[in-house]
Amino acid sequence: VQPIGPYFIGGNCSGSFIALEMCRALVTAGESVGMMLAIDPLEPGVSFTRHLLRTADNPVDERSPTFRANLRERLEREVFGSGSLGRQRMEWAIDVAVALDIAITNYQPEPYPGPVTLIASRDRAGPIGHPQSVWRRIAGKGTRIHHVPVPHLALFLDKGSVLADLVRKTMDGALHVAKAPTPVRPTHA
Repeated sequence: VQPIGPYFIGGNCSGSFIALEMCRALVTAGESVGMMLAIDPLEPGVSFTRHLLRTADNPVDERSPTFRANLRERLEREVFGSGSLGRQRMEWAIDVAVALDIAITNYQPEPYPGPVTLIASRDRAGPIGHPQSVWRRIAGKGTRIHHVPVPHLALFLDKGSVLADLVRKTMDGALHVAKAPTPVRPTHA
């Protein structure tokens, strides 16, 4: 644990909101944040499960057997692999996805006084909209966005390490800025 800042904090997907709130809390407590990184974030107020299922904005009943079956099939195909979790764990994963959906749909972030670095997958510009517009409103000192040529669900599976290389370069740049000496201003007698 690092006892004093600057802190470099990031989150992936919905975890970007947790990172944002951590950065806001640190700044409020008088700490220094060297970087706030949001990796392929959803937009606040956007339904996670609707995005995952690519459904229209019509009402969804999370308790519906059809909804749960469709979500199960999608999670198995694109996230976990068929049968890899077992029935009980898959039901738990669906419950977590639904709870996450409720949290994200109702979440309205407050402004953050610092800059935010965004990394967006090739499919974040799709049906949920481009994240930069929402994050531009949140970030008091602006946003910097980087695009990666892989889909959201493959970001951490990419064997070519596109994401890892970009995070490393982004961190190196933020560390360089954080370690830069503060210019000494001359005093006039």
